[in-house]
Amino acid sequence: KMMVARLDIFDAQWAMLNTDQLAELLRTVNVEDVARESGVATKTLYRLRHKHNSPTLKTVEAIVQAIERLKAKAAQEAA
Repeated sequence: KMMVARLDIFDAQWAMLNTDQLAELLRTVNVEDVARESGVATKTLYRLRHKHNSPTLKTVEAIVQAIERLKAKAAQEAA
């Protein structure tokens, strides 16, 4: 069975995040929620928020996917 990669506009937009943009994105969310949802340590997220670390692509993907899921849950609960 062939797997087809999912790529939507949100994925394409966040695939090119730089350190400043990631830090800004992390300022808009609850870091503890993102840590729990992504499996990325809270300490790492705070370091990224304050631009003290450079993340790997895998870490950025995990963070962005977690934020997508959290925002979807929030939108669903608000409806």
